[in-house]
Amino acid sequence: MSKLERKQRLKQLEKERQLFYSRSNNDKDSSAEDLYEYKKREEKPEVQKEVEKVDAMMDRFKSHGLKPHVDAFEKLVSKDHKNRVKSLLEDERARNAMLEESYEKLLLQVQQLQNTHLTDLRNSEQRFHSASSALQKALVSKSEELISLSNKLASSQGRYERDSREWAKERANFIAQIDTLTATTAEQDAKLADRDRKLAELNKLRRELAERIAGREQDLIKYGKALRDRETDYIGEKENRIKLEAKLLKLEKEFERKETELRDLQSAFNRKQAELEDFSAVKLTLNETKRDLEDLQRREKHFIAELDQVTIRERKLCAQVEEYASTERKNINEITKLNEKQAALINENEDLRRLESRLQQELSIAQSKNEQRDEELGKLDKQVRQYQQDAAKLLQELSNIQMAAQELKNNNNTLSKELISYKQIEQNLSRDREALLSSVNTLQKELQTKNAELDHAEMQMKELAGRLEAEIAQQAENKAINKEKFNNVSVKIAELQDTLAETQNQLTELRSNEKTLRAALKQREDSLRSQSASLVESENRIQELLANMSKENLEFEAYKNKKRDELLAIQDKYSLAKQAMEADVNQLRFQFTQKQTQLANAIEEISHLKSELAEYATAKASLETRVSELQAAEGSYQRQIANLNANLNQNKQELSRVTNRHTSLMDQTKRLDEELQMYRESTTNNRDADISRLQNNMEDLSKRLKSQVDTLLERDSEPSHSRSNSAQISPLKTRFSIVSGAKDIAYSPKSIPKTTDEFEQIDRLLNRTYSKSPAFVGKE
Repeated sequence: MSKLERKQRLKQLEKERQLFYSRSNNDKDSSAEDLYEYKKREEKPEVQKEVEKVDAMMDRFKSHGLKPHVDAFEKLVSKDHKNRVKSLLEDERARNAMLEESYEKLLLQVQQLQNTHLTDLRNSEQRFHSASSALQKALVSKSEELISLSNKLASSQGRYERDSREWAKERANFIAQIDTLTATTAEQDAKLADRDRKLAELNKLRRELAERIAGREQDLIKYGKALRDRETDYIGEKENRIKLEAKLLKLEKEFERKETELRDLQSAFNRKQAELEDFSAVKLTLNETKRDLEDLQRREKHFIAELDQVTIRERKLCAQVEEYASTERKNINEITKLNEKQAALINENEDLRRLESRLQQELSIAQSKNEQRDEELGKLDKQVRQYQQDAAKLLQELSNIQMAAQELKNNNNTLSKELISYKQIEQNLSRDREALLSSVNTLQKELQTKNAELDHAEMQMKELAGRLEAEIAQQAENKAINKEKFNNVSVKIAELQDTLAETQNQLTELRSNEKTLRAALKQREDSLRSQSASLVESENRIQELLANMSKENLEFEAYKNKKRDELLAIQDKYSLAKQAMEADVNQLRFQFTQKQTQLANAIEEISHLKSELAEYATAKASLETRVSELQAAEGSYQRQIANLNANLNQNKQELSRVTNRHTSLMDQTKRLDEELQMYRESTTNNRDADISRLQNNMEDLSKRLKSQVDTLLERDSEPSHSRSNSAQISPLKTRFSIVSGAKDIAYSPKSIPKTTDEFEQIDRLLNRTYSKSPAFVGKE
């Protein structure tokens, strides 16, 4: 301050002192009135608050080891204890000291409350961060599980599609094989019908042949009787002509010897022919026998006519003897030729026997193969039944797997949608968390400026903390509920995976069964092909044999024609012809027995085929029953699928409830944010008004104190005390300026501390000022 300002200030103080003394000396009542007004003013609540604050400041000064600013006036008070105004001033100063002490206490309480509130906020933030991190981890784990499940579903769907495609391909092959089997069975049925028809025809032919043979035997008996009668007549005639008969007997003996040889050759040839003839040549043999019988009848008639002419021929026997000699030579030549032919025929018969033995071996092999084929057919029938049963099971299981895969797809879609919604909720929560963090920061900034209404704010913060804890507890409960639901979903997914694994195992078993069936079908086809090839070969051989037999029959017919010519030339060969005919009849009977055995074998084959057809019919009935059972199983599977759909709907409803709860919690958090903002606005406005009011009150107090100090200084007329008073006033002014500056710092709305660091800086500044003030007084 300049000298002029000091002089002006001293003049003002002197004027105030003079006025004060004039009032005190002139009228005591005025002082009493002033005291009354002062006490009345002290009884006001605003003044009491200010006094309490000054007391708090004084206590704070004392706690820091500082002397209150009243120390500057101790000497004045000690000099004049009876002065009422000084006592009042001292009271005022004491009250101001008390107010300062109370203010210091309030500052300490405010700092403690701020620290406690900051710790509570940090703990709440840590809890919130831990809860949010746990939720994020749970969401990430569930998302990973869902992704793994979706991958597994995709892989299972791919395998199912591959299996379905393979099954579709193989199904066409199996259907084609079944069609071929049905076609073969139909062909076998047609063949059996043809065989039955042929057997009926053969039975008719057998009956006809038996009737014809019986008629022929009766005719032969009649002819034998007639011949015997004619022979007796012939013997009687021969007795008259003994000489001629002697010569004829010699010739007949020689001729009989040759005829016996020829008959033996013919019988051997007929036996060979009977052994080689097949059932297809029966008609030819019958026709030949018919022709032979007709020839024999003609010969018989002709022989009877010749017997009548024997008497005429006897006369010509001498001439005929010579002719017989010539014919004998011719017959000898023919016999040699016949012997050669007989040797050739014997060789051919040996070849035919070899062929016959080989054919018999082939027939035995074919029969064994047919038996094996029958066994294989039985096995194949069983395998076909099993295959059809497995195919029906596969179709049912495939339909069930398709339904389960569709359900899994729907579940996956719903879970993906839920994941998207949870991600959105997580984003919203992160945003809310950021908003809460910002609001917490603002709360920290605002709470640091609270001085007067900390108790009320503390109560509200406690309520808010209770609400937050309740909300956190609700969130924890919701998390636990969600975890339980997720666990239930994971359990259901594990069950579905187990069912998928079981279906996959069943598919592998069915594939192995299909492979075995395919191998068996291939073996059966190979065996059928080999059988068909062997049948074709046997048919070719039979055709070759039939061709050879036809050739031999033609040669035999030519030979028969020659022999017929020779027998026509020779009249006395009737008995030999009869014997040959009987031998032929025996051969025919033997052939007929062979044909009967063949027919019996064919009938046995037909019965066997009929039994096989009956087995096929029983297999068909069993397959139909299995199809009905599979249809019933399909109905049960459909009911199970309906139950699973109901469970899925229940899960969806639970998820919708959880989402509704989450949205309600979000709404509650928004409402809390709005309430916090409203509370902040209201508290900031009230705080600014209180701070401005306190500043005004402090300014008034400082002005009053300064005025009183000036009056006291003016009263002092002693020059010795002027310097000391000025020295005492200057530190008093400095202290008031420091205190007012601190108050400006503490209460100015522009300099509101925003963080704990700023609060600490303000405390250090106050301590520094309080520590500097006594030293400053000592220097002055």
